[in-house]
Amino acid sequence: MILMTGLLRSALLSLGVLAASGCTVNDRLLESVRDPVCGRTVEKKKAVAEREHLRKTYCFDSEECARTFDAHPARYCDVASTLYPVYDY
Repeated sequence: MILMTGLLRSALLSLGVLAASGCTVNDRLLESVRDPVCGRTVEKKKAVAEREHLRKTYCFDSEECARTFDAHPARYCDVASTLYPVYDY
């Protein structure tokens, strides 16, 4: 039964139904990302503003969100994604 649960979990992870706990999706491979301040989905190509912090690029849907991020970037930083080296795939 445990093996079946593991297989089911793997299948759901590959379909994107479940998110892997403790893992971050490589945002460079996605067309749209989440604005770290307000939480809205932002298409990378249509982002109003972009900021880079600790080797990661953040996209924003408004200048207000970008200014809020600039004031306190550590509040919105995904620390786990900065612990490992960046690889170009």
